[in-house]
Amino acid sequence: MRALELSLEGFTSFRSRETLDFSELDLFAITGPTGAGKTSLLDAITFALYGHVARFGKDATAKELVSLGSQNLKVSFRFSVRGVEYRVTRTWRDRPKTPESKVLLEWFQNDTWEKLETKNVTKRVEQVLAMDYDTFTRVILLPQGKFDEFIKGNKVKRREILRDLAGFQIFERMRQQAQGQADGLKKEYQILERQLEELELPSAEIFAEKQQHLNTFEQQIPKFNQAVLKAQKALDEEETLLKQIERLNELRSQLEGLVARSGKIEEYKLQLQQSQAADQIKDTYALVKAARDRFKKAQADVVSAQKTLTQATQELEQNKTKLNQVTEYQKQVEPQFKVREEALNSARNYEEQRQQHQTELTRNRQTLSQRQKNLALAKQELGDAEKKLEAASHQVKEAEKELTQYSPGGIRLEKLQEVSPRFGSYKLLQEQTENFRQKLDKIILERQKLEKKYQEYLAKSEKAKAVFQEKQKLLQEAEAANNLALQSNHAAALRQTLHDGDNCPVCNGTYITAQLLSLPDIEQVDTTELLSQKEGVEQEYTATEKAITKAETNLENSKQKEAEAQQEFANSEEQLTNLKQEISSVLETEGWEINALNQEFKALQESDRLYHQTLTKQKDVAARVRETQQALEATRKTHTLALEECNQAQQDTQRWEQQLQEVETKLHEITGGKSYVELQTELEKDKQRLEKQLKQVTEGYQTAEKKAIRCEAEDKKARDDADAARLQEQQMESTWQVALVSEGFTEDSFLAARTDSKQQTFWKGEISDYETARVEVEIRVEEAKLQVGDRTTNSSTIQSLRDAKVAADGQLKLAQNQLAQLMAWIQYAQSKQKQAEKRQEELSLLKTQVDTYTNLARSLKTDEFQAFALEHLERELVTRATHVLQELTDSRYALRIQDGDYLVEDNWNGGELRRVQTLSGGETFAASLSMALALSEKLSMGAELGSLFLDEGFGTLDADTLETVYQILQSLRQQDRLIGVITHVKALGERLPQVKVYKRPEGSRIEVEIF
Repeated sequence: MRALELSLEGFTSFRSRETLDFSELDLFAITGPTGAGKTSLLDAITFALYGHVARFGKDATAKELVSLGSQNLKVSFRFSVRGVEYRVTRTWRDRPKTPESKVLLEWFQNDTWEKLETKNVTKRVEQVLAMDYDTFTRVILLPQGKFDEFIKGNKVKRREILRDLAGFQIFERMRQQAQGQADGLKKEYQILERQLEELELPSAEIFAEKQQHLNTFEQQIPKFNQAVLKAQKALDEEETLLKQIERLNELRSQLEGLVARSGKIEEYKLQLQQSQAADQIKDTYALVKAARDRFKKAQADVVSAQKTLTQATQELEQNKTKLNQVTEYQKQVEPQFKVREEALNSARNYEEQRQQHQTELTRNRQTLSQRQKNLALAKQELGDAEKKLEAASHQVKEAEKELTQYSPGGIRLEKLQEVSPRFGSYKLLQEQTENFRQKLDKIILERQKLEKKYQEYLAKSEKAKAVFQEKQKLLQEAEAANNLALQSNHAAALRQTLHDGDNCPVCNGTYITAQLLSLPDIEQVDTTELLSQKEGVEQEYTATEKAITKAETNLENSKQKEAEAQQEFANSEEQLTNLKQEISSVLETEGWEINALNQEFKALQESDRLYHQTLTKQKDVAARVRETQQALEATRKTHTLALEECNQAQQDTQRWEQQLQEVETKLHEITGGKSYVELQTELEKDKQRLEKQLKQVTEGYQTAEKKAIRCEAEDKKARDDADAARLQEQQMESTWQVALVSEGFTEDSFLAARTDSKQQTFWKGEISDYETARVEVEIRVEEAKLQVGDRTTNSSTIQSLRDAKVAADGQLKLAQNQLAQLMAWIQYAQSKQKQAEKRQEELSLLKTQVDTYTNLARSLKTDEFQAFALEHLERELVTRATHVLQELTDSRYALRIQDGDYLVEDNWNGGELRRVQTLSGGETFAASLSMALALSEKLSMGAELGSLFLDEGFGTLDADTLETVYQILQSLRQQDRLIGVITHVKALGERLPQVKVYKRPEGSRIEVEIF
């Protein structure tokens, strides 16, 4: 698995969206202050893949991981496996009732992301990575500090750490599950035994007797069944006869009802006959009615056409009168239009002159306004220039006065400038030396506490060891007494089986009762409590040994830290002394204090700066006075020129105003105060109005004339249509009267006889149904008479037959019930027998399963099994770690195990063997890292390991150790893996590309620094 990109939002300390791109990284450091969120980056990866976080366990929920105050959480992780890119995204949103969680697994196919899984995402991820959650956290996330403790601890401590790292807790879980399964099966076995005892099986004699009764009833039931059938047949025949007699009486009643309806049916027949006769002449009636309607409509059209023609003639006369009036008016106003046009031409000439004069006047007024502004501006600039000259002269005097207050720094300032760069280093070394001294005091105090704690653990261990030996001795004595009691019991049991003269299987002698010694009466001791006490003391003793190992390791580390701190303090003091001598040499004095020197240097710097600043200011002000004098002369010339131009512009404006007044007076005399445009507009409007009026009247006359002609034609057509309709109506009336006489109708009787097809259909249906029903009932009456004949019956006869049938049914049911009870009893007895056999088989199977799980739990409980597995795993790890260590150290070191202790073989010193505790910090890092990588490869079971994340476990590193660790990490870069190192050592982080995690109030932030 190769990590490509991680995006997280609302996850632990990362409130806002942060994205970490791994594509440009191979070996890098993850740095940042405590609590910034370095480990949260690894937690986010495991959460995205498996929905769990290693620090919180598998039971942790998303609500525990969401940023404080946030309502949403989102983590997206993109990675590749065997060249295929995948992306898994998990989101969580807080809601009032139930939070909402979603997860999506995608893969990159055909240049796009396609959905791969949304339900069983975790299971699909395990298939893709070939690793479950536990394996992933042990293979990809390596706790470097824990492996350091592993290789330096004693054998007991190493076994505990290896059990934890390799996940051997599974054996204890397996033992507990096996024991739980055995206990559950024992309970099932006891339940089956009770169920078997509760089954009450009948004896063979009772079963044979019940079987004999069953055979008897099986022989009697066919006879009872035949009697029931015979009684049922007689009853059915009598009941059928009674129904036939009742049916005959019912049919006779129906026939009488039909005879009563015959009068109504005859009336229907007469109405139907008249309606059918009317249908014969209904078409003729439709034609005559249509002719009548057409004649009435034609008469109405004649009246309407005459009215329309009269209106059209009147409109034509009115429009002709209007046309004559407008034509006469046009002849009168045409001479007036010519006079107005001549006056308009004269006004146009004067209007053009007025516009030219107005334009010139406007231009001169603008020129006058601009020159007045220029004059005012020149006057203001002249005043400003005079004020600036006065102010500059005053500034020259002030600068000369201020210059007398300061002096240059001189030689003293030059010396202080030479040593000033060392002031910061001197103060920093002072603070560093004090910090190293405080750190040394703190480490010494911590070492003293650890020594005290180590001694306390030693005393506690001796005490626990004594108690353990005492409990072990008591248990051994109790077990010896139990063995003696067991032997005595075996001897007593053997005597019970032998008789005088028998050959003894133990001593091979002749058994004689009189010669036997009496056996001692020895009771067995219950060792359960002693075993429990011994195990408790043993656990306490083991825990104390672990604590001693840990305390010893901590004490050694503390001593090493103390030596390192003493060296740091001495180096810092030496640097401080050398720097003080350098400063004294430059200043040529010994008695100085750094803060006083700094203040003196700043004061001299400030005085020298003010002196040169004031000198520069004096020169600038003198130059400004000269510039101001020159500007004043130029401004005075500008003011004089502006005044002359303003006077000339005022004279031109007055001349053009007089000429404009003369032209406007003449124009007013011609137009009467109106403008040329207004006069021209009025003339055009009058002409257009007359032309429009003439056009409207002409169009109205033409329209009225066309309408009158059209109305005359329509009137003539309406009169012709009316004459034709009257002739047709007379012809149809003659034909209609002939048709009425032929069918024997008057027009009123014809209209009364007319009916629709629905009514005729009703009459036909009623007549047909009546005739059909009467024939059918008459036939059924004859059939019923033939069926009944001269036979009779009554209810008493039928009741006696029913009583006989009930008696036969009673005998049959009684026999059947007794037969069913016997069959149920026999089936129940047979079922019990099968249950007993089945329970016996289940008991045998459960007995085998109980023994199997009990033996499995007992085997998993023994220390030998886990010890064998751990020892085998440890030797495999050492072998693989040696190969890795040789790669990391250029074949210098190899790991070895002797008598349960870890040793290193130094091939640069002739294969010398020494304890791992003697390794330097960098060498220890290489050894523990090789073990971590070996366990990672072992647990991965061949899965692709494209990414590893290490927690280097150091608090500080000296220069040599830092260089060694850096070179070891560089060697990992050559293995084509993504290696991330979580480090608190600033110097180590600065030598690698960094993923910096910043801690901020608004949420942590990620910044990648690649060089």
